[in-house]
Amino acid sequence: MFGGTFDEAESCAVSLAKLFGRYYGEIIRLPRIAFSKTRENKCDLTGCLIPRNFPYIAFEQSEYDWSHVSLFGFYRLLSLLCSKNRKSVISCALQDDGIDESLLERLIEWAGIGHPAVWRNLRSRNSCGVEGSSGRRLRLRSLTGKARTGHP
Repeated sequence: MFGGTFDEAESCAVSLAKLFGRYYGEIIRLPRIAFSKTRENKCDLTGCLIPRNFPYIAFEQSEYDWSHVSLFGFYRLLSLLCSKNRKSVISCALQDDGIDESLLERLIEWAGIGHPAVWRNLRSRNSCGVEGSSGRRLRLRSLTGKARTGHP
């Protein structure tokens, strides 16, 4: 599921919630990965649309802040807190709680999907893009918001 399995992403969310005092235990089961069958939601971190039937992380009950965090928003938060360039206190604490360093790296890599360096790696793997009406393949938007186009 976008960088990790359902269980891996949820266990990482649980570990992070414990660090920040937002873990409620097994009875309430928050945080958890959820999806809405009836409506679209907005990510509380990024403002991005979370489509109906699409997974997101719920750190709180539906009526409260942090109840709808997109996977992208969660992975971006991890990339801020757990820099790949140096060990952070958060990444060490997550690893102490049983989160594997390679899992953190995978999830953080997904956070940079719009970053030009990651874009080049994806393009070299021929793994993204959709055919546009002009016959060109439309590429993911970079962080600057400019669309990238080109022939496959």
